[in-house]
This record gives sequence, C-alpha cells and structure tokens, in this order.
Amino acid sequence: MTRAVATRREASSTGLIGRIEIERLGVSELVVEGTTSKSLRRGVGHVKGTAYPGEHGNVGLAGHRDTYFRPLRKIESGDHIVLRTPDGHFVYEVDTSLIVSPQRGDLMKGGKDDAKLTLVTCYPFYYIGPAPRRFVVIAHEVDRDRKVADKPDHPRPYVASIR
Repeated sequence: MTRAVATRREASSTGLIGRIEIERLGVSELVVEGTTSKSLRRGVGHVKGTAYPGEHGNVGLAGHRDTYFRPLRKIESGDHIVLRTPDGHFVYEVDTSLIVSPQRGDLMKGGKDDAKLTLVTCYPFYYIGPAPRRFVVIAHEVDRDRKVADKPDHPRPYVASIR
C-alpha cells in the first residue's frame, strides 16, 4: 500500500493537506486536516479516518455549501478533480452525485483496493439554517501511473499560507 508520507507529515505539522481544483467549476481551495468548525472556516476539510490522496481507499473531503463547495451544484459526471499535495497531483473523475440523508456515513468508507474520492456538503445549497440533506460527489482516481510530485522553486506551491 502506498502511504502519503509527505502529505501526512505536512498535515501533522501545519494542518495543510494541499489544494483541490475543479477547473470547469472554477474551484481552487485549500484542503486542511479535519472537519471542525474552525477547520471548515479555513478550507475544505479532510475527513478523519479516510485515506489521504495517493493512498488506496476513499479520500473523504467536506466543505460548506455556502462557501468552498457552492460550485458543486453544477458538477457533472466526467468532470475532473485534481488534488495537489506534497506527494504529487492526483486526478479523479466524477462518477456520480447523490442527495442523501446525513446518516449516510457509509459513503465515506472504501475498500482497500479502491482509489476514490468522496466530496460532501450540505443540501439544498440555498437552504437557510441547518440543511436536512447532504450532497455527495463520488469519483475514482485516473492516470495513477502519471502522478509525480512537483519539483518546485517554492517549497509549497500547492498551498498558500493559512496562518
């Protein structure tokens, strides 16, 4: 199993995972460790207990519907999602989106041979107050052999400082 060694080290020391980009939707946001209220004010949160980009399993990310993940309302099957981390760039292709109850935590689970990404936000997008449903995007990793970590001039090109 491939371990996201550099990403785990970065997450442990700074709280940063990397950056999520969905070019067609104009999304380019920081990905931070955790889904606490404080974390989700800083960026898209990596769901504790899920895989890190580049590892087998399911990478779970959560974001607020009224900030970072508002554009997800226009996501389509076939869209590409790029996660840039210290371990490389990981490209995922959207399979489907679902509207589910908040109790569907099973969607964050993934098999050991899977390499997938699950995004979750509250639904409906324009609801006032605590939303009654969740909008979930499920994607699979593509071009696994082509992932190569950047050799940048700047040590952390995938993120801007959040401090």
